[in-house]
Amino acid sequence: MYFFVRFSGFALLVFGLFFLLFGFGSAVGGFFFSDLIAGPINNFLFGNSGSLLPQDAIRLYTSAFGLAVFLLGMTTAALGQLMLVFVDLAVNTRETNIILRSLRRRDI
Repeated sequence: MYFFVRFSGFALLVFGLFFLLFGFGSAVGGFFFSDLIAGPINNFLFGNSGSLLPQDAIRLYTSAFGLAVFLLGMTTAALGQLMLVFVDLAVNTRETNIILRSLRRRDI
């Protein structure tokens, strides 16, 4: 069982790092390349209507999306690290108890 929890922790950590990179990349890309993103969005979504999505709004939306995905990645990576800590504590419980009891005897 510890193997599966450790594997899940590593998987969450890796996916969290991918989310972090994707969120950062989409925020930076949307901020600097909003004119390249505005054309396909306006042609695909608003092709038959008379309205257009302004580039300032695209900057705001891509930055907000990038921030949300970045925070999702941070949360996912933190949960993966937490799972790894729990597995390490569960595997090394005996050694942890020995270390903590020896510290209590020395009054540290």
